Amino acid sequence: MDLAVMLRDQAKAGLQTQLDQAVADGNAEAARKITDQIAALAVSTAPKSTPYTNADVWKAAEAKAPWLGVDPKKSATANEFAKTMNPAKFATAEAMAEAVIKAVEEEYKTATETVVKRAKRTAP
Repeated sequence: MDLAVMLRDQAKAGLQTQLDQAVADGNAEAARKITDQIAALAVSTAPKSTPYTNADVWKAAEAKAPWLGVDPKKSATANEFAKTMNPAKFATAEAMAEAVIKAVEEEYKTATETVVKRAKRTAP
């Protein structure tokens, strides 16, 4: 189990115990404050989602890579690379698109260089 999850669960359990005691004591004010703390804890520990969608990344990539959606091999490679990347690591869709495009271009540059080297070696 993740340490952050354990700490969150432990904090929530402690607050829940305090809430139970406040309710048992009939202390409505304390119960409201503890309920607010439980809600704040839930918000602060909720998983963060990216502020952009896969469609945003694709649109940004299309604007930067004229081959996207035209060259089937590069487009498929871009799609596969994007699937393996963590969007939460990129602040914007454009940043993720740039990373995908760079990876694809490096992949195909290396493949092209290899073909050229082989051709030079076998040329008469």
